[in-house]
Amino acid sequence: MKKKLYLFIEGEWDKIFFEVFLRDYLQKEYDFEAIELLEFSENLDSRAKLRTLAEQHHINFLLCPDLDGRYDDLKRIAKIRKLAIEEFKVTFEMVKHKSFVIVQEIESWYLAGFKQSFCDKKQIKFYQNTEDTNKTTFKEIAKQLKKRPMQLRDELITTYRSHFSIQEAQIRNESFRKFLQKVEAQLKRLS
Repeated sequence: MKKKLYLFIEGEWDKIFFEVFLRDYLQKEYDFEAIELLEFSENLDSRAKLRTLAEQHHINFLLCPDLDGRYDDLKRIAKIRKLAIEEFKVTFEMVKHKSFVIVQEIESWYLAGFKQSFCDKKQIKFYQNTEDTNKTTFKEIAKQLKKRPMQLRDELITTYRSHFSIQEAQIRNESFRKFLQKVEAQLKRLS
């Protein structure tokens, strides 16, 4: 029987990135029936859902919060685990292998998956390494194109979606590559 995967993520931009670029990839790669994206926050619905899922050990869920600093910031991972334990009332055992940190800025992932030829054609500034790109970088690119940042994001996920490459993103963004490696290792254990 195929399993369902629950991903707890933060923020609208993160949710859109996962919906558009990662959900299908992870679902096909690991043969999940469905992948449900849930907001990781301190609201009561989020707390109740996480607590319910954590109590069911056979349920597959991953915590995917934003990183406040560098990718391997152990303090941030510890903080997320502490939040899950104290605020959401789950045990350490329930979350010790399920805490994954996304990235310093999700915008760097949006830019990572587009090849230079595509960026040149669309007049989007190309960054060989997108690791240090951020909201400001994204805003500057949008401004150069005479667009608002959300317009640029929306174009990338609708009009240009088919040009996004998971493999390209892994080459040009270390945190994306490390995130996928950790998630894939976790999902192999779960599936």
